[in-house]
Amino acid sequence: MERRDLLEKAIQGYAPYYDIERVEDDPGSLVATAAYHEHGSGYLLSKKAVLYTADKHEYVWLFSLPRLTQELYQRCLDRVLAEGMPKIDPKPGHMSTNLVAVFLCDEAEEGALTAAAKCRIRKSFQFSLRGWMEVQTVVAELGRSAVTGNTFARDTANFLKSLLHPQMERKKTHFFKIK
Repeated sequence: MERRDLLEKAIQGYAPYYDIERVEDDPGSLVATAAYHEHGSGYLLSKKAVLYTADKHEYVWLFSLPRLTQELYQRCLDRVLAEGMPKIDPKPGHMSTNLVAVFLCDEAEEGALTAAAKCRIRKSFQFSLRGWMEVQTVVAELGRSAVTGNTFARDTANFLKSLLHPQMERKKTHFFKIK
């Protein structure tokens, strides 16, 4: 599979739920951004008596490059933080915001893979009363057909693995065993 094919599959996978913007004239390696917003609330007897509201946001940056070095990884992550942090609005009702950096590359240096796996950027707002934010980093390396991500990015990594290996059957986990 080529990088542009994986990029198109990723964009198609995000498209039903996310607002996708392709980046045409970027001097770096950014090829697309995506945004997801969800609002939930609970009521008591009528919509005038609101018990709670919960807003979730996710912003995705898709980078495509032939070789991911540790320096390029850090530069792209700095860009994600610089563009993503102003988008976070920890007002009442804010639950969480995820900033997701997805790197699609032909090959990656071990230093970049280690940095992506060890990325632990998380911040809570007013002791989590106004929600939190997490940074997810995922590297899809086409040369080895492998996906590496940090602990916050488990779902994104599984999504990219399913695109890289569509023939593999995924394990389904069940909380309750049905007899």
